[in-house]
Amino acid sequence: GCEAVLVHLSTDQVYSGIKPYWKESDAAAPVNTYGTSKAEAEEAIKASWPRSVILRSSIIYGPHPPVPVQRGLFLQFMDNALGAGEKTVFFDDEFRSPIYVADLVAIIRACIESQSESPQAEVRVYNAGGPQRMSRVDMAVTLADARGYDRSAILPGPAASVNRGVASPADISMDVSLLQEELGIRVRTFREALGDMGMIAS
Repeated sequence: GCEAVLVHLSTDQVYSGIKPYWKESDAAAPVNTYGTSKAEAEEAIKASWPRSVILRSSIIYGPHPPVPVQRGLFLQFMDNALGAGEKTVFFDDEFRSPIYVADLVAIIRACIESQSESPQAEVRVYNAGGPQRMSRVDMAVTLADARGYDRSAILPGPAASVNRGVASPADISMDVSLLQEELGIRVRTFREALGDMGMIAS
């Protein structure tokens, strides 16, 4: 058997989205291909890599990376739109547990250390999200208030108003207490993370 520690970044989309605050013990029931592929990867890892950690991460946000990225980043999209006063629709009926990238890095480090030091190889599964159940409207309002932007640019709307061509779970907010208790890491709220990034207006 391999003694190296494998940390697999899975997704909150392994959950069906029919209730809030999912726990690691809840059965995976993905509603789209992405979630299904991640759930299958989890099972493959459990079967073949005994010293591993599966992190079910939510929306990951943080400062713009130092290298160019092809995909738009949600925090930067919100900041640009609201900073310019552009009327923008944000979903008010989909809920996630957004996590600050610096906290996720700390979680990954802690997982590697704890698994490396553990005398017994085992597979651990953690919900890797922030402490808040948030819609995209909640995130936009928090950002606007922190930055001093006008809330009137935020237009709440249902997720069904946009055809994304794929099913999307409505509520995959997660209970992250197990991760915080076992790893001794406190994940930060969205506003706390904005402060850490220097994004709160003085």
